[in-house]
Amino acid sequence: MGVGSRVFLVSGDNTVNRFSLQRFDQLHSEAKTQQAAEFAGQKIRYIQVLLKMVEGKPVKILHLECGFLRFDKDGRLDSDAGWDQMRLAVDMVESGWVADNPAALVNARHLFARREYDHKYRWKPSAAVLKRVGEAIFGGSAA
Repeated sequence: MGVGSRVFLVSGDNTVNRFSLQRFDQLHSEAKTQQAAEFAGQKIRYIQVLLKMVEGKPVKILHLECGFLRFDKDGRLDSDAGWDQMRLAVDMVESGWVADNPAALVNARHLFARREYDHKYRWKPSAAVLKRVGEAIFGGSAA
């Protein structure tokens, strides 16, 4: 058994198109040299799928990540959005801090950070979009 990955971009009309995993990784690289001029200034929905592979063929979806790619005017990933996303990800970790009077104060910072992160950087695909992704991965009509 192996593990594979696929990336799909989802348009405004819920059309699902496969996107190069290599290009996706290059867009996220530290060098920030990769551009996607066709997406300049846009916010694009994506689904990254982690797959169980047997003999080089996908047999099961292990995990889905549904997020947004925010592009700057040059078609590079927006670094300000990237820094904000990392800040929220760190803030989502519960600190373990305990107040002197725990009954009077609850540290909910991590909960608010998770809510903000989900609102800004995640989305939930419809059943129709999930079906299209399944069909693109497994072929034919996905059940």
